[in-house]
Amino acid sequence: MLALDDAVCNDLPDSERKHLRALHVEVGETTRLVDGKGNARVGILSLFDKDNCIISELLETPTNEPLQERILLISQIDPTHLETAVGLLVPLGVTQIVILHTQYSQLLPRFRVQRHTGIAIAAMKQCNRSRIPKFDFAEDGRGWKLVEVLDNLPSSERFLADSAGEPVTPKLLSELNRDTNLVIAVGPEGGLTDQERVLLLSYEFRPISLGARILRTELASATALAKLSDDK
Repeated sequence: MLALDDAVCNDLPDSERKHLRALHVEVGETTRLVDGKGNARVGILSLFDKDNCIISELLETPTNEPLQERILLISQIDPTHLETAVGLLVPLGVTQIVILHTQYSQLLPRFRVQRHTGIAIAAMKQCNRSRIPKFDFAEDGRGWKLVEVLDNLPSSERFLADSAGEPVTPKLLSELNRDTNLVIAVGPEGGLTDQERVLLLSYEFRPISLGARILRTELASATALAKLSDDK
């Protein structure tokens, strides 16, 4: 991604030039640059032709990033459904997506790193974020086993999407510690086994209901994050 340490940017990659053209940004107009690591600048497009693209007068601008980590543990699902999930989750501020292999996870090809990262980048730009979420998966390109993930979670408020859980009420939201990280676990469409559910509960995951309707994994993930986030 971009380096934003200087007052002038004159080395935009081709992908970013295409993005400016798609937005119909003209010389003299203000544009926003991000490095994908949580830094953002605004500047003036002072020159833009086939050989040069110079953005000057770079100044700091809000990053639109959550102050704490928002981590989603999601059971491995069909890659096209995961694409949908990524497109929904990035605007909601997800910072890390951990792919899980559970008893009823779909057995699928290796994780499509380049494809899903590209979708995340596009969503990041569209919603004015400045940080690309991290994708975390096993070395074989598939999901981590649940026991391999839980011991490495940061201090956090932890929730499990569960039809038998409590509803997300104003009282529940008022009790949340907004100064710590948020972790949400969403199982596969076949559900978690009793053993997997007990394991999550032993790591202080709090079951929450997302309503009476049955939601696909990708929509359940976005719904849970939207309900528990405090963005204004």
